[in-house]
Amino acid sequence: MAVTSRRARLIGFLAIAFLGVAFARIALAIPQDPTWSDDKGWDDVTNYSTIQAVGVGNELYLLARANAGMITLRFDLATNRWINVAVNDPVWADGNGWADVTNYSTIQAVGVGNELYLLARANAGMITLRYDRATDHWVNVAVNDPVWADSNGWGHVSHYSTIQAVGAGSDLYLLARANAGMITLRYNRDSDRWDSVAVNDPVWADSNGWDHVSHYSTIQAVDAGSALYLLARANRGMIALFYNRARDRWVNSPLTSHALRAMRHSLAILSDDEADSIFAEASSILQSNDGPFDVPCSVVLLRAGPVTTFADTDGTIDTSAELETVFGLNGNVKVVERIDFCGVFNVAIRGCGGIPGSSFIVERVEGLDGMIWAHEFGHNRGLFHRDDLPEALMYFRAGATHRRINRSECTAFGGTPLSEALIAELAQAATQLLDEGQAVADSTAVTGRHPVVAFVRQVYIHGVPLDEAARFGSDAVAPLLALLNDRRQVRFHENAALVLGMIGDARAFEPLAAYIARPPVDGATGSVDSASRAHQARVASIIAIGYLANRANSDPAVAYLIESTNPEIWRGRRFQPISHLRMSAAEQEADLSKYAIFALGLSGDSRARAHLLSLRGREAMLRRRYGDAMNGVVEQSLSLHAEVSRRGLVAYYGRRQAD
Repeated sequence: MAVTSRRARLIGFLAIAFLGVAFARIALAIPQDPTWSDDKGWDDVTNYSTIQAVGVGNELYLLARANAGMITLRFDLATNRWINVAVNDPVWADGNGWADVTNYSTIQAVGVGNELYLLARANAGMITLRYDRATDHWVNVAVNDPVWADSNGWGHVSHYSTIQAVGAGSDLYLLARANAGMITLRYNRDSDRWDSVAVNDPVWADSNGWDHVSHYSTIQAVDAGSALYLLARANRGMIALFYNRARDRWVNSPLTSHALRAMRHSLAILSDDEADSIFAEASSILQSNDGPFDVPCSVVLLRAGPVTTFADTDGTIDTSAELETVFGLNGNVKVVERIDFCGVFNVAIRGCGGIPGSSFIVERVEGLDGMIWAHEFGHNRGLFHRDDLPEALMYFRAGATHRRINRSECTAFGGTPLSEALIAELAQAATQLLDEGQAVADSTAVTGRHPVVAFVRQVYIHGVPLDEAARFGSDAVAPLLALLNDRRQVRFHENAALVLGMIGDARAFEPLAAYIARPPVDGATGSVDSASRAHQARVASIIAIGYLANRANSDPAVAYLIESTNPEIWRGRRFQPISHLRMSAAEQEADLSKYAIFALGLSGDSRARAHLLSLRGREAMLRRRYGDAMNGVVEQSLSLHAEVSRRGLVAYYGRRQAD
């Protein structure tokens, strides 16, 4: 009788906990619902031990195995009752062998997102079912997969008793201990199969004593936020491991977890799954040993809650006011469409974080998001740039190989080195790093390319270092123009245009103006990515003409920019809108006119200032005509003009540690 009362109270408590205190009357209204009582056989271990409740979305389910098969109930808020939705489904009955402890003890229900799964081990292997709400029926999605069969030794208690399913983020994992160690699988929804992602990892093998009940019975997989942990007791105490999704490996559990709230502007793209993948890659960069002078660090970055959306600003950060607005939002990672201002104005900025700070702002950069997020989080933790190691995470350039941190940086991230032995190995590998650096230098020399080509074919987190760009001479103009006209290299056109402007050779004016009118992309047949990059390069070309006005004292450049502040001018220049953009032709024209205003400020020219002052009185009209994107643009441009006039353009772009 005591067991029955405890079971009834447990079910009532689960309903209260799931639905909230507002529904606390549930336990009082129907105290014996369902009537899984002793006199109906529910004091049998093959039945009561399978009782489990699981929440999926805003629904609560209750499941258990009866003698004739599985029973699934859903709680009905309207009647405060449990409703049978699937009876004897699946037919895991005593007559089919499911009264065997090697089978019924493995039954598990798991909710992942809005989906409910039911898993168990039969004699021939694992069975996975997904609940179909439309038919209130369990559908087989994977049978005898994996083949954890009696014939393979899975009827042994040290194996079947460790089987467990767990949802982590949007993924479903299945784990168990075999003779040689742990096996981890991830469910593939596309193929409805279990994919092995880690085999004999960790090596909790029979030969290491893990077939002892005091060890294998303590194995637990736990979802914490969007992270997956594995815990167990060994002879010397507890072991905690963290699953690294980027590398599909179990690693020493991080001592420091940073749960960060991710946000995106309504025009930017970032899903929960994408955020999880980026955080996993950033964590992998911090945790892994990537060569000489790298310290594997015990830090993990995780998503805190779902990705939220904000509509403050127009999605492009190009004024100090917009920067302050987005930094002021209640989040840690803010994804926007474009960053043009981060203390200085530079249209090629990819990330901006306070030093120290509580948040950073980023654009999406294919293949480099994880590296850039880790870099900007480093700024938030108080780290400045490093110039001593090109492969350093905190180097001012971005790249797939920029993954290394030192001991003091690991401490700043809040971690500790994962392995002291690895630290000792790094010092011995110093000569290897020097050899690698020389090999790269030799390779560059052999190609015969002008150094400016390598300079623009990089990603700069805080924008192209324009003070360095100004050091190139007129001999760099020809290779830059060739690159700018090569549609295959559209991803580097933005950098090439900016460097052309900073070189200050007047010959660049006509080609830049021509690029703005008709960029070399495939119009309607081009891709969304190439279209977006071409528009970014158009914007950069407008800004570059502002640099030319300053560096070459170019009258045609100033006149061109003044005319360009009127969006209607583009129609008379045989302007070719770019297809596949989310911006209409009129919006593209207005966008270029906005950047012409910024370019006038960067020119430092007196005629430019006079025109900006004339626009100041018309800014309200400009906003009405061309939208909120014009907010603060004229004032920001006048501020740029004052600073460039006072310091000089090159000095304005002098690289600062606060970047």
